[in-house]
Parts: sequence; structure tokens; C-alpha cells
Amino acid sequence: MRVHWTGVYTVTAMALLLIAGCGGGGDGGGNDNSTLIGPNGGTIRSGDGNANVQVPDAAIAVTQRFTCDRITNPQADPGLVTNTAYRFGPDGWAFDTPVTITIGYAEADIPAGMSQATLQIARLQPAGWVAVGASAVNQVTNTVSAEITGFSGFAILGLAPAQYVYDSQWGSLGNDDGEFMSMDGIAYRDGQVYVSDLIPLNLERIQLFDASGTFLSSCRDFDWVADSVSGIDVKADGTICATVEEAFAEVADDCGLVFRRDAADLGLAVFWPTDVALDGAGNVFIAEGNLHRITQLSSVGLLVRQFGQPGTGDGEFNQIGGVAVGPDGSVYASDRFGDRVLKFSNTGAFVDAWGETGDGNSQFDTPEGIDVDNDGDVYVADAVNNRVQKFDKNGAFITAFGEAGAGDGQFAYPNDVAVTPDGSAVYVVDGLNRRVQKFVEQ
Repeated sequence: MRVHWTGVYTVTAMALLLIAGCGGGGDGGGNDNSTLIGPNGGTIRSGDGNANVQVPDAAIAVTQRFTCDRITNPQADPGLVTNTAYRFGPDGWAFDTPVTITIGYAEADIPAGMSQATLQIARLQPAGWVAVGASAVNQVTNTVSAEITGFSGFAILGLAPAQYVYDSQWGSLGNDDGEFMSMDGIAYRDGQVYVSDLIPLNLERIQLFDASGTFLSSCRDFDWVADSVSGIDVKADGTICATVEEAFAEVADDCGLVFRRDAADLGLAVFWPTDVALDGAGNVFIAEGNLHRITQLSSVGLLVRQFGQPGTGDGEFNQIGGVAVGPDGSVYASDRFGDRVLKFSNTGAFVDAWGETGDGNSQFDTPEGIDVDNDGDVYVADAVNNRVQKFDKNGAFITAFGEAGAGDGQFAYPNDVAVTPDGSAVYVVDGLNRRVQKFVEQ
């Protein structure tokens, strides 16, 4: 996700060197409140093991005793968690070369509306908490790391997420190039946008546009499709993966059929695909909306597994709206009439769910299409609420955009969404307005 921040918050930091004092390894060891580090470097660890400072060779010229103390009344900042700020001494100490701080955090302590991807190491300055520079967030170990050159007060700083604003649109009612009759799926790959559409008399097609909406080409009137093309995704080589009536198909960039799989091919009694998503290994995850399940195929179209069933419990659906796969292989699916999003592992094990019926943040009214960016943030077309909602990988609300209408940035039943890998642009199928709208981060 490309980051352009509009506000500042602070999150929990089990902070830099110790809970009440520092401890660790160096040239001379240390007592309960300090640690000796010499020219050969060493590691300073917090007493709870949640934070450490890596001091490399030659970062200091002579052995030095370092201290840290809890800041009991830290300078106020929206979102700052108490008892998590520390001052490291000697205050103002400067290292000869940068040292690396790594601090752990608890996801529950991240303020609402802020993604883990926004977290940074911050230093206490006279004006308040200020980010030290580039920080690396590891969402697997829940740690933030950064290079610093000296000691002062430190914590973890979070920045408010960017907002999405209307950029452009294309399309209108019709069956000519660049027009739409009954839009369904959308996908983005390498600067190009793919949109599936159904023309009356079963004349289905997939149209290809550039990132600004200029029509490029189309594949249409397939002799291997009995009815409609619905969900689509695109492989790195340009092969289009599409769900069609009672079948799944892969289509080459010249519109030729690569292969097609129906119930008989897969050894299933019934197969009713409605959306499709790919993982990084080329595995195919197919939402069978009315069958309340996800069918996984290998990259060559062989049946791997199925998961999901009717119901309202963990791993159950009341019709699936859309399916997407995150960068870590996690599978996300919208529960269309259950008004929630379900998360599974790459092998189909239920992980989590979020959402309920309503029109507030993290509430839905008929969630449809879904997509995920390279940071793992999840975008959901909240169709009846006429908006798109964005969440982090664990379901924490980040932002929303859109409202009912036919004007710029307004929707009439948005039923699918596609996001660029960095999250800088979002393309939305504005279903009843027969157009695609593009939104960009601001």
C-alpha cells in the first residue's frame, strides 16, 4: 500500500529497552537498571524480552553504560497507550553508526482505523512524538524495527490511513466497445483492467482497458460458454481465469480456450462457480455462491479440496458474494446474506470472521466482490450500502468511500472491486450505473 498520511496516532510499544530498567549482553554485563556495551557491540534486551537494541561493532568507541526508565506521564498524543513509553540514556547519546531498535506490539492495542502497516518507531521531540524514518513492520512476529543514531524517549507511532477520492470513470449502457449491459467481475493486472459483461441473447464478453479506462480489446461470443461469464482473475502471463455457467475456464490472451472444467471433469455431482481468485502459486479458489462453498483447483485444473457449508457459524455461508486471496495465501470470502467476511487459511481451515448487518463501519448490507492488496488489506464492495470498505488483514476497519447516486464517486449497487497491488488505486464495478469508477489515495 502506498502511504500518504493525513494524521498521527501512537500505538502500544512494549518499549525499547526494559520495563523498569535495561538488561542484556555486551562487554561487561549489567545490573538491574543498566547495561554495559563496548566497541565490540552487543544486544540490549528489555526485561520482558519484547524489545531489543542491536549495537553493531564500532558503533561506540569506548565501553558505555546505558539506562532506560519508564515514562510514567508521557506527552499526550491521540492513541498513545499509557505505560508503554521509555526514555533511554544517557539522554542525547549519539552512536558512531546506526543501531537497530526492534519493538513488539499487541494487535489489540492498535487504535481503531489504523493498519499494522502504518506503524513506525517514533522519538520524543519537544513538539511531540515524531517518526524516526523508515521502519519495517513484520506482521508475522508483530514487531517494528528501525535504525536510530542516539537515545531519547521512544515508542511506536502509527499514522492515520490515506483516504480514497474519485479519479475517473468510463462506461455506459450499451453493447458496443467500452459499454456495458450486465457487468459482473473485474480484475487488475500490470496496468490493465478486465471487466466481464453479459449482453442479451447470451453474447458474453470480457473487455480489456488500460488503467485510465481506454478500451483496448475484448474476448466475446465464446462457443464454450452456455451462458454468462461472472468472476474473473488474471495470471501473470495474461491468461484469464473465468467462472462461467456451471464451469471454470482459462482463456489465453488471444481469447483461445486453454482448458475448461465442469462438474463431470472434477468428479462432482454439481458445480456452480460464481467468482474466482488466484494465489501466488497459481492455485485457483472458486466461490460457488449458491452452494455455500469454495472449491480449490491446482494450477492445471485438478480438484484439490472444498471447504464451507450453509449456515451462520464459523466457516459457514449464506451465499458467497466474492472470493480473494491475500499475499500470505489467506483466503477471504464475503458472506452475501450473512453480512460478514470470512477468512480461511490457504488449506481451507477457518481463521476468523467479521461484520454484521448495518450501515456503520464494519457493518454490511449484501457484501459482494472482494480483493486484497500486497499489504494484506481487504477491500469489500458493500453493495446495498453503496460503498467500498477497507480493512486490514485481521478485519480492523481502515476506511470507506462511496454513497448512493449516479454522480462522481457515487454508486448504484457496486458489485465487484479490484485494487492495484500497492493499494494506490481501486476500480469499482458500479453495476446499475453501468460503469467502472476509479478511486485513488489522497
